[in-house]
Amino acid sequence: MSSQNEELIREIHKAASSGLEAIETILPKINRSQLRREAERQGSQYKHLITRSEEMLQKAQALPEKSPVLQKAVMWGAIQMNTLADASSEHIAEIMINGSNMGIVEMTKQMNRLSDADAGAKRLAEEFIRGEQRHIEELKSYL
Repeated sequence: MSSQNEELIREIHKAASSGLEAIETILPKINRSQLRREAERQGSQYKHLITRSEEMLQKAQALPEKSPVLQKAVMWGAIQMNTLADASSEHIAEIMINGSNMGIVEMTKQMNRLSDADAGAKRLAEEFIRGEQRHIEELKSYL
């Protein structure tokens, strides 16, 4: 496996892991059952991507990178502060949409930067982006 493949797959793993952490942080604040189901669906998608990226890395005898503890703490704090004054479904959907948009932008940058990655790694990155786009479309109804 080329170094660009490994790097792109690690980026997918990192993005999906961060997304899952964000979902797990925000889930207790969601009161509306439909929005909760959408967040859980998004979390399931992240889990699938984490599993697939780990399988691909394992096949290449490589390991995923762990998310820095500081990054996790900053994200947790940002979600807590962002929902302190307003934990409405509309506001939570907006936070989630913003997170998905950031994921799309970052993954697109990585795909452009790591353009020599193979088709399998690129397909997984595209699956990540399509999933984020789908979630954004679903979440728009809560705005």
